Amino acid sequence: MIMQESAPSISRALRGLSPDHQQRLTALYHRILPFLNTCLSRNDITERNRTWPGVSPEGKGATLLIAKHKKALRESIEAFAEVQDEHPQELHDLVEAYLKYGPIGLIEAIEDLETSLVPEELFELARFHRLGKHPRSDAGLYICEVLKQHAADIGLDEPPAFVSRYTFATTRRLKNWFFADDVLSEHVPKGTRRLNQLLPYPHQQWHVVQQQIPFDCLMSKRHQQLVRPWILTTQDPFTNAFMGFRLSLWKPHASDYFSLLRRSIWHYDLSWWSERGVPDILCLPDPPSSSSTLVNKALFYTHTTLAEVSPDMPLPSIIQEWLGAFANDLQQNLVPIPTIFELEQALLEYIQQATRSKVTTATSKKLLKQQVSLPWSSSIAAAGLLPSGGRYVVQDGGVNIYGVPFEVTSEDLNGKEVDVHYDLDDARSVYLIVDGIYVHQAFAGAFEGPRIPWIEIVDHVAELEVADE
Repeated sequence: MIMQESAPSISRALRGLSPDHQQRLTALYHRILPFLNTCLSRNDITERNRTWPGVSPEGKGATLLIAKHKKALRESIEAFAEVQDEHPQELHDLVEAYLKYGPIGLIEAIEDLETSLVPEELFELARFHRLGKHPRSDAGLYICEVLKQHAADIGLDEPPAFVSRYTFATTRRLKNWFFADDVLSEHVPKGTRRLNQLLPYPHQQWHVVQQQIPFDCLMSKRHQQLVRPWILTTQDPFTNAFMGFRLSLWKPHASDYFSLLRRSIWHYDLSWWSERGVPDILCLPDPPSSSSTLVNKALFYTHTTLAEVSPDMPLPSIIQEWLGAFANDLQQNLVPIPTIFELEQALLEYIQQATRSKVTTATSKKLLKQQVSLPWSSSIAAAGLLPSGGRYVVQDGGVNIYGVPFEVTSEDLNGKEVDVHYDLDDARSVYLIVDGIYVHQAFAGAFEGPRIPWIEIVDHVAELEVADE
């Protein structure tokens, strides 16, 4: 009697899954297995099943099917589906997810599951780290601890260890996130890529440089006093990437640094800003000796520590060029004296044009169009980095900050005391923090158009400076 050979095991992919998800994954695997047997050897299937989720099957049969035979693969799937009375598109999505990400990719390859594998709150945090941190920063070594803490904070069960791998493997992750990294980082030997901590990598450090600009400008249209603001910038010394900037009315202090960090991570959803990331270390000219509880929580969730950097570092070259040119235009009366906000808008336009002029190849242009902001922009991490506006009680579906009414969408907040955090550079919304962890964004109906800074709204600028302290 000839015994039928058993199917290659997917036991590694099943580890840590709930019984329901184990059953679903097994059923999906056996659904595509007859087709896999027609295009892959048993050894190739076994090898793909053993590979950790998110690890590309380099040099294997699965790689060849994805990279070199996409058209033939689709045609084979359609022919197989017709004979087997299968749904061709679903079968294609399942097979493609399996070839790219291994068995774990099958879980959400088709949208017919009643429950997701990972709660959305945890998925968003994990995806933020997978997209914001370079792989060389070994996100997998700490991300489980971050997820466990966040799950505990928001009252969810402790997530299984595979979550950090799954969020990288799932087809829901964004592709082509940033331009190619430096060759020193990209070509680290596979065996030492995650182990040799002495190798530098992108987003290992961001350096903050601050300088008072060399000319005067108006405080705002509402407040016509001449002032000389400060400019703060963040730069990655490894790739020399310019990560972000912020203009400050007064000499920078701790709150300005944290607002700069938030802005350098999320960029107000500027899709053209090509550099995206989250630093492991933020190097400051004058790091604060202590921070608030919410700031510490935000830094924990972004996995960022503070360090001191030499104050002698120059501003990024693109900023120096623009400041010099703008100062010359002012001196020759070619442009009117701007407000601080108009100055910021002019700098953003200059950076956008410079970014576009450097993009030459069709591939780079395509990547630039695909840039989007990092996820988790309304999280406790994003809100905790902003200055506090004090504690308020939500009444009649909203709060009133400096005379501006903000509406909340959740009726459950009525009568509750909340911590209000706001962005000095954007008065369109504020962030209401409940119980130190839950964040609700409240919007001002009066400011639904372009971004407007708070300095254009308040009667007394000193109110903002005191709050920012």
